[in-house]
Amino acid sequence: MVNGRPTKEFVVGKGLRQGDPLSPFLFVLVTEGLTRLVRKSIVNGDYGGFAFNGRCKVDILQFVDDTLMVGEASWKQVWAIKTVLKAFELVSGLE
Repeated sequence: MVNGRPTKEFVVGKGLRQGDPLSPFLFVLVTEGLTRLVRKSIVNGDYGGFAFNGRCKVDILQFVDDTLMVGEASWKQVWAIKTVLKAFELVSGLE
């Protein structure tokens, strides 16, 4: 309704674009969900990350728009990563 009268439907032609000041904040919110899924997989014992020198353990690294998931070379780790990514896809709508 515009000015109390019905109008034709309109298609939204603009959205969030690259360089928009809101983009980094939305990216952080979305990737926080991925990080939490990885942490939950670690708590469940499905995913383990990789230990350097037995002291420093790395499981997920994120910088700007890149994500790197690090783990031991095993099929269990591959299936855990696939499960986390599929859950992230279902929750966020991102493929």
